[in-house]
Amino acid sequence: MAKIQQYRRKRLELDNEGLEDDTLNKAKLGLERGKILMRKGSLAAAREEFENASKLVSPASTLGGEALLQTAICYDSMGRYEDAKEMYKKLTTHRDYTIARKAEQFLFGFDASEELKVEKYTYDKETYRPYFDVVSTGEYDTMYVDPDEGETRLSLQDKAIATSVLVFPLLVIVGLKVWH
Repeated sequence: MAKIQQYRRKRLELDNEGLEDDTLNKAKLGLERGKILMRKGSLAAAREEFENASKLVSPASTLGGEALLQTAICYDSMGRYEDAKEMYKKLTTHRDYTIARKAEQFLFGFDASEELKVEKYTYDKETYRPYFDVVSTGEYDTMYVDPDEGETRLSLQDKAIATSVLVFPLLVIVGLKVWH
């Protein structure tokens, strides 16, 4: 199994073998700029960065697949659901298993919403906005983050909530022992 995975990684690297290092670096830099723009909520600019990066490398490579996946996520976040769904479907057959798996996971969301008939539910965004504004820090993080990467950024509010959830039961137990 390890030999097969090594072979697959080598094949994915060979897809961009004919490219100059400068072109690969431009693609990687474009991918990183796109991720930064997504974190800031600039979806249109991020999509453009991802599309430009994907044009520089082979779409069958890991780098090209990641750029296409992030482009699809931008479409999804921008409300261009049909474009996103189409890209996710194409990416489910990508040679890089992790990209194909992530695309399948995002595509499942579309299938689930169709099954649950959620797309027919309409609501006034302004009605619910005050509820979200109360708990929002004002930062938008629209980028998908791989849970395996371990990137965690907790706000002070999140840390306070987590601490209280952990400490409150201990205080109750200590209080009960002291009281008895």
